[in-house]
Amino acid sequence: MNASSKPDAEELIVKAKYFAPMDVEEANLKQFQHELVRILQQEGYRQSDTELIPWGPTQRTMDFYLYDGIPIEKENSVSKRLQSLLGSGRSTEQQKISTEEFLNGLEKVRDDLPFRFIFHFKTYQDEEIEGFDIEVESIPALLQKYRQLSVRGDYEYNTNNVVNENKRELKRIMGKFGLEPLVGPEVESELNNEDRDPKSGSAELFNQHSVTAQLQAIVETDEQLHQDYQKAVREFNDGEYEDAVRDVGRAGEAIIELLCVDLYEEEDVPGNMSGRLNKLDNTEDGIPSYIGKTISPLWWLRNKVNHPTEYEITKDDAHYALICFQMAVEKYAEKYSDIDVVY
Repeated sequence: MNASSKPDAEELIVKAKYFAPMDVEEANLKQFQHELVRILQQEGYRQSDTELIPWGPTQRTMDFYLYDGIPIEKENSVSKRLQSLLGSGRSTEQQKISTEEFLNGLEKVRDDLPFRFIFHFKTYQDEEIEGFDIEVESIPALLQKYRQLSVRGDYEYNTNNVVNENKRELKRIMGKFGLEPLVGPEVESELNNEDRDPKSGSAELFNQHSVTAQLQAIVETDEQLHQDYQKAVREFNDGEYEDAVRDVGRAGEAIIELLCVDLYEEEDVPGNMSGRLNKLDNTEDGIPSYIGKTISPLWWLRNKVNHPTEYEITKDDAHYALICFQMAVEKYAEKYSDIDVVY
């Protein structure tokens, strides 16, 4: 619990990076952004920058803030909780409120609710994959209170609760697009701390021995898939993060190839990785869809390594790639292996 101190933005603003694979046509990005506006309006947010114009240029930055009176559909949405706090009970039409009403409402909002979301879109395209990099920031209500209100000196708040709630909300909203984070969600101080204990936080999820046991139920230990994974783990432990991403990425492609062989006739299996992922995304649900969506960001990272770009693979990137592969292998072994996993 923190008390009598102004919060540090670097300890509270949550950031994450995503990749949305699609043809890099402006119309596709605009369609994605229209859906983003719709979802966030349902959650109680309004866009504070220029509104989307069907015939205008596509925005590369979008800024949303929490605002009472937004139409909602779900009883447990952020907007419904905010309306309950404010005692609004107003019409579902978008309404204007005075500055005084807004500040009074802000004072009553829970500290851990995201107050503002900022999205940055960048085009990414190479020979094998294209789409849009999406960088997202979630600014909590606590920070906004200190920026706009006169907060008493003995005001108490819990930094961990605020950060964790913003991480959950960011992942939940982006999950509506079927996207998994490539980096984060983390606060700025976590992103900048390259020397943090690898056994802390999400690193606890990384379990080489579990994955090795599951792979042995899928392929023989002398097959390339198994060898690529073991090599990637060694490279990660040696700090060779680009090589680790490259090799675990190749192992991920092998898992998708095996999955497609299990699901489709030989003549129906696309000849490249992009086609296989698209087919899984468009025709499957449940575990096959989950495996495809889990491997997709891993494959995106591998493409970053295989093609000259300004992007530099970090330890977090490599760790995330290994986690993606681990999640996919766990589900594949559970669903499609006829051999019991021996841990």
